Amino acid sequence: MAFVKTPNLVRLCASLCLASMLAPSLAQADGYAGYTCGDLWLARNDIYANKGYCFTTAAGKASYPNSCFPPYGKLNSFEANEVKKIKAEERRLRC
Repeated sequence: MAFVKTPNLVRLCASLCLASMLAPSLAQADGYAGYTCGDLWLARNDIYANKGYCFTTAAGKASYPNSCFPPYGKLNSFEANEVKKIKAEERRLRC
């Protein structure tokens, strides 16, 4: 399986892992507060790209040119929940 490694994904994974180890309830409460619309877009699409999503937009194709592979964007429950949190924050910020 291909893995798309980006600085934002590394930062996202590090912050999620650290937050969940130190204070799981705090990590859930804070979610993605403080992220910009661009950060949220990258965080959400990093999750999809690492699951092989086939992007159709010009921005998606440019940012993730090698991401189209099985399971073609099928997320597990944890990943789907993270995407849900990110989308909620995007709505809150009116991205």
